[in-house]
Amino acid sequence: MSDTRTGSAWPLVLLLIVAAPLGARAGASAGLLPPALEWRLGAARTSRLLPIRGEPALPVRLQIPRIGVDAAITAVDLRPDGSLEVPAARDAGWYRRTPVPGAHGSAVLTGHVDTPRAPAIFARLAELRPGDRIGVAGEDGWTTVFEVRALSRHAKAALPPALWRPDRRRLLRVITCGGSFDHQRRSYHDNIVVHTVAVGRWQPDGDRLVP
Repeated sequence: MSDTRTGSAWPLVLLLIVAAPLGARAGASAGLLPPALEWRLGAARTSRLLPIRGEPALPVRLQIPRIGVDAAITAVDLRPDGSLEVPAARDAGWYRRTPVPGAHGSAVLTGHVDTPRAPAIFARLAELRPGDRIGVAGEDGWTTVFEVRALSRHAKAALPPALWRPDRRRLLRVITCGGSFDHQRRSYHDNIVVHTVAVGRWQPDGDRLVP
């Protein structure tokens, strides 16, 4: 599925994140996070994966085989006006005020769903399903492999505070715009959130980050 909106200004992902660490409020329209957030690894596929030990290196590359994503990761932060810096259309942005992907806690990657001309990096993000895998390569050459546990959708102004609370697990949330498009404001009403948990790491011997 693609939420492409050609001819409109780029729908920024900025509102999806900045409100949360600074005091997000959960609105009635957003609902609660799905029960699947209380994850258990269960029978996760672990072949070729090693346990994660220590702190992972800064992220440099993202692969999501299910939806054909293979992209650079750049660090993004808040602008002076409180908005979030936006990565290039084909890049993922790691919100540097969250943990490094693969560290304990809830790391966040963001990106565009489309541009005025074409789909962007996360145009197909909503197609992911539980069990799909995501690879985040660090600058040290090791890849942390995450497994999708759930998807949820929330109003931009009402992301649940649970997204940002400390956690002993190694979590990654991937977020982009979703829902209906507001032509007057030139932005989407909602955010799609993909919730994942780290299942191990490995050192690829080629271009494939996800075993």
